[in-house]
Amino acid sequence: MIYKNSFTKRYSRIEKYRSPGQWIAVIGVGNIGGELCRQLIPLGFNLILIDNGYVDVENLGNQFFFEQDLGRPKVTARTDILRRINSGAHVLPVHADIAAVGAGLFAKCRLIFTCLDSWYTRTRVNTITRQLNIPLVDTGISNGGSGFGRVTLLDMRQKNGPCLFCSWDRNRVITVRQKENEQKESCGKRNRLELGAKQITTGSTNQPGFNGSLVAAVAAAKGLDMIYNQPTPGTSQEIIIDLQYNILKSYSIVRSQECVFPHQSWPVKTIGNPGKTTVQQLFDIAVSDLGTKHVTLSLFDKNFVSDICCENGHNQKDVFRVLETFPESQKKCACGAEFAASPLGTFNSFDLRQAIAFKGKTWAQTGLPKHDIVTASNGREKIHYII
Repeated sequence: MIYKNSFTKRYSRIEKYRSPGQWIAVIGVGNIGGELCRQLIPLGFNLILIDNGYVDVENLGNQFFFEQDLGRPKVTARTDILRRINSGAHVLPVHADIAAVGAGLFAKCRLIFTCLDSWYTRTRVNTITRQLNIPLVDTGISNGGSGFGRVTLLDMRQKNGPCLFCSWDRNRVITVRQKENEQKESCGKRNRLELGAKQITTGSTNQPGFNGSLVAAVAAAKGLDMIYNQPTPGTSQEIIIDLQYNILKSYSIVRSQECVFPHQSWPVKTIGNPGKTTVQQLFDIAVSDLGTKHVTLSLFDKNFVSDICCENGHNQKDVFRVLETFPESQKKCACGAEFAASPLGTFNSFDLRQAIAFKGKTWAQTGLPKHDIVTASNGREKIHYII
């Protein structure tokens, strides 16, 4: 056991990176993400771990889990390992799809690492980091035999800095969003949207753990250097690691004026509790803050669903829940078929008149995740609330 009076001694050899109490998020805790966690936790960082996967037999060969972890959520198993390394650091495991995580949860983070297999999920994280001004380190590794890895450093604190998708054109972004977030055939002739977090099928990382360790080491070293220094135009870069040809190269990344993603940062205001604050109460707060009764509320990268139907034509109206967090227990119709949402029955923004049927609900009752962001606008000004 490490006692309190040995705290200073514990971090005495890592003065530059000594960071007790500071928060970092790691999204994806498998091959690269798991190694990143093991390198960050001894430094004293508090970690938010996000992954919706479970430990499978295939993970034992390249992701440093134990046999007794089989069948457990990866974030839970990883948390137990990390707490044994540094019991003084806080680890918050979140076993969920990123779409079901409140964006405001990241507001306290100094840095976010993404270690993902899905470009669709990256688009969601990219928006969060850009609008909350949080530096992002995105990592990847090829599934070929070359040991080809990538570390992309994006200092979102730069006013005119690039985002992860600045080099992508609109059609490529749309393709990624649609391919992995497909609409299905429908209630009648209308398209239907899957309820709950989207089930995204991605490839697994077929590389040994030492390749992931190498990418994680570069990501950790360069990512921490980025946040300990003032943002400069050359901070954002992509680093290519090629073990086959012993190559380590870096390239500068610049902002594209044609980027399809918003580059404005959001000052946020924390209020209330989703379990207690009602939709009506947030309208009242926004009316007071904006100085007008004409207020519209918008969800952050999420949608409300009002009507759902099954393939047999049975309907439920006035549901008023968040589409991306729709409860599994309520997805089945009495006839046995699965409910889905019509695009005509979904909406992202609404005024008080449109919210008349659900203004008495708390935000938790609507399915809005804790710490999520709701934006209030009067057409000229916007305020972003973390609930």
